[in-house]
Amino acid sequence: MQFGLNTVIFLGTQEVAYDLLEKRSNIYSSRPRLVMVGECISQGNRSLTLLYGEQWRAYHRLQGSFWSPRMSNTYRELQDLESKQLVSEFLVTDDFSKRYHRYSSSLTFALAYGKRMPTGQEEEVKGVEQIMDNLNMAFITNCNRRLVTLHEHPIKFPQAVAEDCRLARI
Repeated sequence: MQFGLNTVIFLGTQEVAYDLLEKRSNIYSSRPRLVMVGECISQGNRSLTLLYGEQWRAYHRLQGSFWSPRMSNTYRELQDLESKQLVSEFLVTDDFSKRYHRYSSSLTFALAYGKRMPTGQEEEVKGVEQIMDNLNMAFITNCNRRLVTLHEHPIKFPQAVAEDCRLARI
């Protein structure tokens, strides 16, 4: 199936998917090149947009060890604490999106840096919100930006798009 400039193949069985993605991962494990988010904004430093290669394998090994079942048992108490706080927050607010954001931010920051985000008003959480707002501005507000993502070759960005890329990286 054609999806923009890319060909997408849908697999009908788990066995075929396993064969292609596990046994032949060096051929099929890469993601499509995303010029806007992968190169312009994240400058090739986000695991979500990395193309298959040495850097992708290094990120994958690191993340795989961190999220393994054995490791996840070590932070089960933290997940339990954050989940209890989330449920109690649901009882007193209808702003579920912000509560989920606080929960995920607190869990991530606690695991990565040893610091919880109990209120969701911490500077770190506000910084993540600003990054997300900048990404939304860069992608959603102008259809021209979507065309950049489909472009396969290095390009010289128009001034307006270049400015949005700069802001999205802040």
